[in-house]
Amino acid sequence: MPLVAANIAYRAVRNRGTTGRQSRPRRPRRRFGHHLRLLDATYVIEGPRGRREVASGDFMQAAFTTVLALGDLLVGVRIAKCSTSTKFGYYKFCRKVGEFAEAIGGVLLDPARGVRRAV
Repeated sequence: MPLVAANIAYRAVRNRGTTGRQSRPRRPRRRFGHHLRLLDATYVIEGPRGRREVASGDFMQAAFTTVLALGDLLVGVRIAKCSTSTKFGYYKFCRKVGEFAEAIGGVLLDPARGVRRAV
């Protein structure tokens, strides 16, 4: 996560953002949205219908569209702890540092938990 966060925009922007905010759909190329999917995170949502948890694979429905309904608030993100043998790779392609990425990719290998994932 620190490696991904270090490449988000400029320092002033990074210091005001949050993991949850970076996952929301205003811009489909958000970095944390992809990597939270890679980490198989769970979003915790509070709203008029109560509290619910949504898997990261189900959170984004399409570009600019999430499962958040009117009155829903993203109150937390849960990420499973990786083992010490986990290997992680991340690549972001953009023309200039701080710009939105043209492409983002990540790979996670956690042999202790039997997890192999690419986004």
